[in-house]
Amino acid sequence: MELEKALEGLIISRSAEWVSPYTIQVYRYGVKKLNDYLKNPEIESINKEDIQKFIVHLREETNLSESSLVNVRRAISVLFDWAEKELNISRPDNGISYPKAPIKNVEPFSSDEIRRLISACNYSQPSNTKDRNSFRMKRPTANRDKTIILVLLDTGLRVSELARLQLKDINLETGEIHIQPYGSGLKSKSRSVYIGKLSKSTLWRFLSGKYLQPEDYIFTTLQGFPMNRTSIRQLLERIGNRAEVLNVYPHRFRHTFAIQYLRNGGDIFTLQRLLGHSSLEMVRRYLSIAKSDCEIAHRKASPVDNWKL
Repeated sequence: MELEKALEGLIISRSAEWVSPYTIQVYRYGVKKLNDYLKNPEIESINKEDIQKFIVHLREETNLSESSLVNVRRAISVLFDWAEKELNISRPDNGISYPKAPIKNVEPFSSDEIRRLISACNYSQPSNTKDRNSFRMKRPTANRDKTIILVLLDTGLRVSELARLQLKDINLETGEIHIQPYGSGLKSKSRSVYIGKLSKSTLWRFLSGKYLQPEDYIFTTLQGFPMNRTSIRQLLERIGNRAEVLNVYPHRFRHTFAIQYLRNGGDIFTLQRLLGHSSLEMVRRYLSIAKSDCEIAHRKASPVDNWKL
């Protein structure tokens, strides 16, 4: 069977298991890289040496980032796992060391950066013309964009979870937001998260005047189409550029929520449930950062040291 045909089988199989569209996109991307390198071979003919040469090619002859390399590795591994079960093919990648996902530095937003991002939702970039003074236009999506920022920051939601929110998921009286799992629920667990007073009032203002049905999506484009992870990421990048805040991306709001939650006295087990993590591994990283912050703050604020007793 041609590798391209095997990819179709993999996609059909995983789609039937309710794997997310983003994950399907990762599979297509990674397997296509292998297919282009090996010139659409028969999947049964691929051997261990082919995979090893392909990995060397990716590392030495392409400009792929570490995260992209990991995505390619993930796609190939899933492909051969599927082929072993469905086509009875021995895995050619057994014993191969794939690149591991890089451990990224967790860099939360500061309160000043968040204020600048919220302020930047209101107006467009200054426009300069020959015939008139510089001016800025009020943005028609200002309320929507402020709401996106505050809900992400107040809940720690994944961007895909935010994009899937429907009117029926939100209780404005209690501030409870119910997260529906996607498909199998392997990554996005069914759970409830909560928003505070400011986020509730901002969300209420955004929704007031809209005539939404329970199944309608909360965050849409001006044309009425549901926003997705890509459109929300691009929106936040543009807001960051206007606010002159570097590295603005959706997951950074999740990091900020987690670290602030721990700084303000929250416990790691409740945080794990709120974030929808299946293990405490990532939560412990947040805890170590929060503890480090406390140590630094104490060194600066120690009354004994500052009074020089």
